[in-house]
Formats: sequence, structure tokens, C-alpha cells
Amino acid sequence: ISAGSDHGGILHRLGIDLETGTGATLMAGISKDGGKTWRTLPDRSVGATGDYEANVFWPRLGRMNDLIARFRQSDNASFAAFSAYADIEPLV
Repeated sequence: ISAGSDHGGILHRLGIDLETGTGATLMAGISKDGGKTWRTLPDRSVGATGDYEANVFWPRLGRMNDLIARFRQSDNASFAAFSAYADIEPLV
């Protein structure tokens, strides 16, 4: 995802909406420079067993130019992501 500006942008929030129910943990990593360097984000719970929808997000992620995000689940269980989003403020 590009910041939409030659000056980059501020990544206020990165999130993913999941259909789950396994009680697992979601792990994420991001690159804010198009894949040159990577940062591991704190693990997030995807809800208790029996919770079938979860909104998982990471706030205040700082400046970025070209965002790449990757997600993986801790357990060998199925889950479906039905949306992912990034709240980016382009810098002028």
C-alpha cells in the first residue's frame, strides 16, 4: 500500500477483521519501506474459543512510504480474514 504522497505518510492504524473461533493468537509483521526492512508487531488474541468474529488492530505505527503487511496464526487451525485496512494520513 502506498502512502499516496511523495513525502510518505503516517500509519495511524493497521487492522484485520477475522472469522475465527479457535482462541488462537495472530502474529503480524510490517515493512514500511516496501520490503527492505521488517518489524514484528505485538501478538494479538483473535478471541476465545466460540467467538466467531474478531477485529484485531495495531495503533500508532508511525511514518511509512510503501506498506507491506503479513499475518499468521499461532495454531494449525482455519480462520478466514474478510477485510484488512490501513488508516494512513498522507504527508504534504
